[in-house]
Amino acid sequence: MRSIKSYKESWFKLSDIASGGQGTTIKARSSLESNVVAAVKILNRQRDEERRARMHRETIALSTLSHPNLPRVLDYNTHHYGDFDFNLFIATEFIEGSTLSDFDFSALTFEEKITLIKKICEVIEYCHDRGVIHRDIKPDNIILRNNSYEDPVILDFGISFNFAESDDDNLTPDGQHLGNRFLILPEQKIGEASKRDMRTDISCIMGLFYYILTNEIPIVLIDEQERKPHQRPRSKAIIDQLPKHIRDNINNLFDVGFNPFIDKRWQSITSVMAQLEMLEKSRSPDFESENSIIQYIQSLASRQSYIENKKLHSLTTEAFSKYSNLLIEIYKELGSDWSGYIRTPHRSKYSKEGFSEDGIVTNGYLKVSIVANKKVFITGSELVIHSIMEGESGSFSRMEVFREPLHGIRNWKVLQDALKRQFLHIVAQEIQNN
Repeated sequence: MRSIKSYKESWFKLSDIASGGQGTTIKARSSLESNVVAAVKILNRQRDEERRARMHRETIALSTLSHPNLPRVLDYNTHHYGDFDFNLFIATEFIEGSTLSDFDFSALTFEEKITLIKKICEVIEYCHDRGVIHRDIKPDNIILRNNSYEDPVILDFGISFNFAESDDDNLTPDGQHLGNRFLILPEQKIGEASKRDMRTDISCIMGLFYYILTNEIPIVLIDEQERKPHQRPRSKAIIDQLPKHIRDNINNLFDVGFNPFIDKRWQSITSVMAQLEMLEKSRSPDFESENSIIQYIQSLASRQSYIENKKLHSLTTEAFSKYSNLLIEIYKELGSDWSGYIRTPHRSKYSKEGFSEDGIVTNGYLKVSIVANKKVFITGSELVIHSIMEGESGSFSRMEVFREPLHGIRNWKVLQDALKRQFLHIVAQEIQNN
C-alpha cells in the first residue's frame, strides 16, 4: 500500500455521507481511476493514539474478510497509525442504497422481512466463523444495496474484534462503554469483561429483527416497567396483528433473545437461523389426532436448535456439578471439623448478575462460614465459570475460575486449582478477622 499522508492525494470529495464518533465519511472519486467511487472514512481525532490504532484494526478486519455483503477495501493508510504525519483514512467501495434507518419496511411482506434478517445473519455468521465480532450492529450500519431487501451490506467495523489479532483488546479498556444506543446490553457496560463475546452480535441481531418488524428501537432489554421490547405497548400491538402461530413463534424468539442474562439468550447464529427457518415455514396447527401431535412434538427434537440447546444444557450442567464436587473435595482436605451444605443451584444475593448460590462451608470451632456462588455461561466459543466467595466477617473474592474452548477435552484441574486458591485465601482471611 502506498504511503499517502492524506486521502486528498488520491481521492476527490464529491459529497458528505455521515459523521460519527470515530470518523467522517464522504463520497469520493479516485484521482487515478475516474470511474472508481468510494466511501472514504477519515479519522476525526487524528492525534488520539487509541483511535488511530482502532482504525487500523478496522482496516485489518475488512481486509481479511471477503464476502459479497461486506464492502471491499480499495485504499487506506492506516498501517501508518504510529506516525502522526499521516492523516488516517480508509476507502471502501461505495454502496448505493438506503440504510435500514432510512428504509420503509411497510413496503415489505412478512416473508421478505424474514429473508432480510436471514441474509444479515449469514453475513455475521461468516464473520464469526473467521473470528471477527462486529460489536456495533444497528440500522445505521446496514445498507441495502440498490434498496433491495435481498442484498444487505454490513458497514463500519470500527469497534470490531478479531480473535486472530495478537493483542488482548486493549483498545477497549474496562473503563469504557462499548456498543451503541440502538440496544444497550449489560455485558457491554463499563467494567464488564464480556466485550469480545460473539453473543452480543447475536443479541443485536434480535434487536435488528425487532426493529424490522415494528420500526421501534429496542434501546434496553428491560425497561423501567420490566418489559422486554416486544412486550411494550406499541410493538405488542403490531405483533398481535400477526396470525397466532406466527405471533407465538415471534414472542418465543424474543423471549429468549431479550433475556437480561447473556447465557440464557440464543447462543449462536445457527440457533437463530434455525428459529427463523421455523418461523418462515410455520403453519397454523391442524392436528387430526393425538398421534399427529406426538409426531409433531417428536420431530422438534431433530431440529438443529433443539440439539444445540440440549448439548449446551448438558455442558453447563456438568460444569455446575464439577464446581460443587471439587469444592467438597477441597474443604474435606482441611479436616473432619469442616462441613459443607452444598446444594443444587439456588437463588443468590448476586442473582441479578447470573450467579446461583452453591452452598455454605463452615467450621464452628474457628467460627468460619463461607458462602460460595457460581455462574456458568457459554460465550459462543468458550465455557466460562465465575466464582464469588464471601465470608461471614466480610471477606470477599470474585474470580474467573475457568475458561476453555467448547470443543475438546476439558481440563477440570484448572478449575480445581483456581477454586482451591480462592477458597483457601478466603479461609485465611476469615481466621485472621476472627
